[in-house]
Amino acid sequence: GIHTGARSTVRFEPAEPNTGIRFRVHQDGRTVEIPATVDHVPEDKPFERNTTLIHDGASVSTVEHVLDAFAVA
Repeated sequence: GIHTGARSTVRFEPAEPNTGIRFRVHQDGRTVEIPATVDHVPEDKPFERNTTLIHDGASVSTVEHVLDAFAVA
C-alpha cells in the first residue's frame, strides 16, 4: 500500500459484461467487491489527495490511478 507500506497485489480480471469496474478487496478474512461508482465515495471523509471507495465495511484507497489507466486504454 502506497500510504500504509503494506504489501499489496493487484490483479486485473475480466468481469461479466455491463457490470462496470469493481475492486475485489480481501480484508479481515473476507472478500468484498466494491463497485467503482460515486455512490461508494464516503461523504464524511475529506479528500486527502486520494480517492477512497467503501462498501460493506471494506475500503480501497488511491483508486484514481487505476481508473485513469482504464480511461485511456
